[in-house]
Amino acid sequence: MRAALLLGPDRTLKAWEYEALELAIESGLDVTTVLHCTNDQHPPRQAKHAVYRALTMAGRPRMPMLRDRDVTPLLRNDVEIIYFPSEWEGTWQRVPADVAEQLQDHDVVVKFGMNLLKGPEDLPVTHGVVAYHDANPEAHRGRPHGFHELASGEATMNVTVHQLSNTPNNGRVLAEAYSRVVPTSYRSTLNNAYETSVPLLAKAIGALKNQSVVPNATPESNHQLPTNGQVVKTLGKMATALVGRGLYGAFREKRWNVAFVPQPFDPENPVQPQFADMQPITLPEGYTFAADPCAYHNGRLYVEVMHGSTGKGEIFAYTDGQGQRVDLPVGGGHLSYPQILEYEGVTYLFPEMGDVGPPTFFELDEEQLTSKAEHQLIGLEDERVIDPTMIEHEGHWYLFGGRPENVGERLELWVSDSPFGPWTPHLQTPVCLDPRSARMAGPLIRTNGKLYRTGQDGSVSYGRGVTISRIEKLTPTEFGETRMSSFTIQGAYGPHTILPTEDGYWLDYYTEQTTPMAGVRRVKGRLK
Repeated sequence: MRAALLLGPDRTLKAWEYEALELAIESGLDVTTVLHCTNDQHPPRQAKHAVYRALTMAGRPRMPMLRDRDVTPLLRNDVEIIYFPSEWEGTWQRVPADVAEQLQDHDVVVKFGMNLLKGPEDLPVTHGVVAYHDANPEAHRGRPHGFHELASGEATMNVTVHQLSNTPNNGRVLAEAYSRVVPTSYRSTLNNAYETSVPLLAKAIGALKNQSVVPNATPESNHQLPTNGQVVKTLGKMATALVGRGLYGAFREKRWNVAFVPQPFDPENPVQPQFADMQPITLPEGYTFAADPCAYHNGRLYVEVMHGSTGKGEIFAYTDGQGQRVDLPVGGGHLSYPQILEYEGVTYLFPEMGDVGPPTFFELDEEQLTSKAEHQLIGLEDERVIDPTMIEHEGHWYLFGGRPENVGERLELWVSDSPFGPWTPHLQTPVCLDPRSARMAGPLIRTNGKLYRTGQDGSVSYGRGVTISRIEKLTPTEFGETRMSSFTIQGAYGPHTILPTEDGYWLDYYTEQTTPMAGVRRVKGRLK
């Protein structure tokens, strides 16, 4: 797709914009022209916004995503460079007609420069102008990025790439993502948003090729820069949240366990379980919690159980309420999220072992609960995959999972013709950019001819519940899903893993208790 890149007077982008453009170019965007607008203007600074500007200036040195980068290394040697002054119409800027005429052979304009663009539909390019949008189109519009979501106590913020127009809803949404709002830090909130934004430009260009859009609504409010009073009030909320987090860490701790719910699990119409009706397993002596019920095979439930002295997860197999440790050759490393795969007459245990090494199958001796051999997945030797979840679907194998640095907000997908590989990244990866559902929450669920995915909702805090999504497309080149509903427990927190079986389903949950040793144990756990 032939593109013109619209910049300001120089050839720099912010680091996150640079990475977004780089990924789009790798995905097939061909930048043949660079437009430099030479008369961009910044609005005059007003005293009533001084505290907000001080807040952003204080955080900027610790925000690598906002560092300037020269875009030249991404451009072709024969790229055409055009400098022009825009035509001003009030607070709007218009591309002059003589410059617009030079864009007739282009497919799209990618906008990073200029302010409010007047008449983007009038430019003679096939797909118009695409640009990032600074706020949630369903609730917030206007400046600044993320502040009003933080001020109003929202758990997530929305980032989009639009095909611009001058209509009230600002055009069609081509790609969108959600990032986590951090109630204790505006800087962290922005960093999350910028990192999540990087893949969206490539996804938007793909949407133009496929003529697909995301439904969007007219925003309820159009914000301006916050006043000094608004910023001071929000800083007070952030300080209160920070104190609350410190007190929680010092005196409150979670107690995780696994339980059986003796009722069917219907992903289309999930029924919230009652904590009093759940049937928990018994922890072995010396172990502090259990989680991740990810496999039920030949009458055994496979879960993660954490040892109290090492702080490391181990895999246990439960039969008739009794647990037995599965001995795997990982040198004492942390294991979790155990799955069972039957392939060509061999039973494999497939745990999450991102703390130890790349994804690996262990041939399982089901009588001795030991490993007879191990097989690293080809193509993933350099990956550390968190909560890896594998499924065979219509003759192909798919692996869902996250990387350690962003597992809570970004879901990757790999594809192969064999469970052993070679595995390659799916063309649509990342397939989910949303802290409410990106991290996997157990095996995919196939029922009534449909496929469902459960994802952990980490938008507020870890382990509070899951989001159920229905997978609409899953092929080696396409992926699509519809977020359907959230799922929680009445009387406890969780789950963050769901495993349906024939006569009910297994899940994990946690309760909280107050103890003066909570902070001590947290410090010890980090030092191990």
